[in-house]
Parts: sequence; structure tokens; C-alpha cells
Amino acid sequence: MEFIYASSTSLALDSIVQPGNYGENVSAHRPGVTDGWVLAREMIFENVRLRIAPQQPSRLRANFLFTSTAAALALKKDLENGILASRLYRVELIDDTMPFCFADYDALRQIVSSDFCGSTLQAAMAYWIGTTKDIGPWSDRAHEFLTYSPIKILRQVSGGNPFELHCPTISVTQGIGD
Repeated sequence: MEFIYASSTSLALDSIVQPGNYGENVSAHRPGVTDGWVLAREMIFENVRLRIAPQQPSRLRANFLFTSTAAALALKKDLENGILASRLYRVELIDDTMPFCFADYDALRQIVSSDFCGSTLQAAMAYWIGTTKDIGPWSDRAHEFLTYSPIKILRQVSGGNPFELHCPTISVTQGIGD
């Protein structure tokens, strides 16, 4: 299975990404600087997970992956929100024995600002009740793969400087006329 990772930073080939980066970003929330609604959403999601699906990986301690480049590109607009970004990398799991699940990304779209707490609670319940070890039921839905496994960067597939993406080995060391 193909795995795609979204990152706001440039990552080198063969870099290892430990799980939990997203949780660290959320936990680093500072009033007036970052979006407190993301923190509130994730605290609700974590509370619901602990109550109804404690065996599933925590969103705050996992790596989030997509199962295809097409799936990641279809959600590109959602990724460009300040915490995630549109640099996409093909990756492999370092330890495929670590806990994992597929989750319904569409559940996040049920959240509405006019009823934030209520809609977020409902979204979290739908998200965690629907977690599965099999992607089959969601082949036509937006989903994400959560895993406690570290991941290894294999190559960049989208985002960043297009010239670097398509010509990664070319570098200019001298200016014109030097």
C-alpha cells in the first residue's frame, strides 16, 4: 500500500519522522498566536477516543498518512491550514507492527462554527466509531491512516519549489559571469 505524508517543512530523503508531530504542534498552542479552536477540537476528539475507542492510536501521538497521492491531492485545500501543508512525501512505515487504524476524514467536515462543541462531539463520535483496520468500506470516502510507527521519507511527490521537485540533483554553485 502506498503511504503519503503531508508536511509544512522540507524533508530530506531517508529522513525519519517520529509519530506525534501534530500533537506537539497542537500542544504548543499560545493564545493570540495560534488557533485555539484546533486545540479545542483535538481535546474533544481525544476525550471521545479515550471513552469509545481507547485501543486506537491517539491523533495527538500518531503519524497521519494518506493511502494514495490522489487522496492527498483531493484533500490539499484542507491541508493548507497552518498546521499541515501541501508538501507531500511518499513514505514507508518503519514498524508495521505498531498500532494503526483507518479513520473517516469526512467526519471532520461535520464541524460547524455555529454549534462548535455539539458538532465537534458528533464528529468525534463518528470518526472514532468508524475506525477500522480495513480500508475496504471507505474506498470512496476521504480517510486517513493513523499509526504509531515512525515513517521514512522516500521521495517528495508534490509541493515546495516545482524546480526542486522535478530536478532535485541540479544545483547552481556559481553566478552568471563567475
